[in-house]
Amino acid sequence: MFDWGNYLALADNLLNPKEDGTHDEACLRSAVSRAYYAVFHRARDFAVSKNNILLDSIKSQRHSEHLSLQEFFTGDSDLTYKQIGADLSRLHRKRVDCDYKNFQITEGNARFHVAFAKSILGKIPTI
Repeated sequence: MFDWGNYLALADNLLNPKEDGTHDEACLRSAVSRAYYAVFHRARDFAVSKNNILLDSIKSQRHSEHLSLQEFFTGDSDLTYKQIGADLSRLHRKRVDCDYKNFQITEGNARFHVAFAKSILGKIPTI
């Protein structure tokens, strides 16, 4: 079984500068994307284990699995889960920006979002 946490290690590696000390923008964008997916899959695995159901069963026809997972957490009465859902939503928006929008990402911005992903992971209980 694939360890989705490996995506976080890959994100860290993608933040490393090139030999000339500069950063490749594709690497910075990919770092944010991989960090998001490390969080998404850990959160998804937790949601499935907590309710002993497949996430597909709570996914509505008008929402993506990503939004359904966010709503799973924000809809919980536990304040920590609500925060996980809000943070997951914020990181998801940045991942979409990095994957689809034409903007200049900075090294600092990419590092911030990878660190943000790590902080979210720290809030998700281990299975």
